[in-house]
Amino acid sequence: MCQAFLLLSVYSRLTDGWPEDRSWLYLGISISLAMDLRLHERLPGAYTNEAYEREALNRTRTWLFCYNMDRELATRFGRPSAIPENYIASHSREWYRNSPYNGPLDLHICYYTQLLQIVTRYFGRIYSNTESITGFNSDINFESIVLSFDKEMGYFMTDMRHANASSSYGSHPSCQYQLAQMPLVVTYYRLMMYSFGLEHSYKSSGVISTMFLTSAVDAAAEVLQIANRTLPKYDFYRYSPDRHWSWPVHAASFLIKLVKPRCIELPGLTLTESQHTEILSLLDRFIHILRTSAIDDRHPPALYACSLADILSEGALDTRGMGCIENQQGLITDGSVPQIGLENFWDRML
Repeated sequence: MCQAFLLLSVYSRLTDGWPEDRSWLYLGISISLAMDLRLHERLPGAYTNEAYEREALNRTRTWLFCYNMDRELATRFGRPSAIPENYIASHSREWYRNSPYNGPLDLHICYYTQLLQIVTRYFGRIYSNTESITGFNSDINFESIVLSFDKEMGYFMTDMRHANASSSYGSHPSCQYQLAQMPLVVTYYRLMMYSFGLEHSYKSSGVISTMFLTSAVDAAAEVLQIANRTLPKYDFYRYSPDRHWSWPVHAASFLIKLVKPRCIELPGLTLTESQHTEILSLLDRFIHILRTSAIDDRHPPALYACSLADILSEGALDTRGMGCIENQQGLITDGSVPQIGLENFWDRML
């Protein structure tokens, strides 16, 4: 029953907005059932036979999946995690090699757990102000946090590739697909961190941080490049759960806000001609990949493709050449920054 609700959480029905999304509800039921079954505790004693050992592995596997989904959806919906740090999750790094009965994908469950622990730790630093209603800490050094996060992500990817290469299941098709997908996930979370830094830099100083903007654009473009070129090679791709599609869709939405700004109240910022052309090419290719990957018109990739295509086809202001000068990073900015409503940063600025 616990695993059934996990599947409902992973393959939940696509909704018009996050408030109607039932993934969090199904996951909450899964976590409650998992705790009632005491999956967060190790079975006592030594393994007496193969059946007992496989049962123990399945319990741990299910709990780690609950833990990972909790961390992932909490980050996605901006909600606190329901599962506190616990022994099984904190000692999961080498779990995939604990038994001869570990499956081929156990390595990737372990490393996804490690990734989400890193992401959760850094977001915990961002939302560390207990005197704020939202918990957002505006006094932290975002540049230092993001650079540290990037560095740790680099170590993580190196470690994971080494573990996969040394694993007896390294050549398994499912493992190859998971390994190919992990750079997209890592880059997506880097995009999230850069987006936080970009918004914070503008709200705190009224000036766009070129470093954050350039890095965010590069990260979003890299996500789409992986989604366009690497993942379609695998048959598993078209059967991915919705959240796997939402990562590149969010990156595409970020880029669309740059190439199709909603209004003229921009902080004197736009893209170069070559960047504009390259981003539009990436977006067109991604929409094509979504359409060709869809099973039918109701499949999430088809719905995402339709939505993105509609947004791109809408008329938008072309802010290129509006008295701006090009700087060394290849982005165009002018000296002044209009004072716009900070509470609507993403809707009005990009």
